Amino acid sequence: MLDLRKLQEDLPETICASPVDSDIFHWQAVILGPDNTEWEGGIFSLSLTFPQDYPNKPPVVKFLTRIFHPNVTFN
Repeated sequence: MLDLRKLQEDLPETICASPVDSDIFHWQAVILGPDNTEWEGGIFSLSLTFPQDYPNKPPVVKFLTRIFHPNVTFN
């Protein structure tokens, strides 16, 4: 999975992501809130689930930490 390799090599310092228990279809990620924003100092956990036919179908991304953002829903 080329995207997997690229993701692990090219992440910004404020993002950490890795497979859960070596399952390449289920990932955990952490995003540190960017400086000079409402989210500065925040630590946001996410769950990413990739379908078997990825990249033909997008991953499901869920924030595990509540975040107040107009483009993020809680469902």
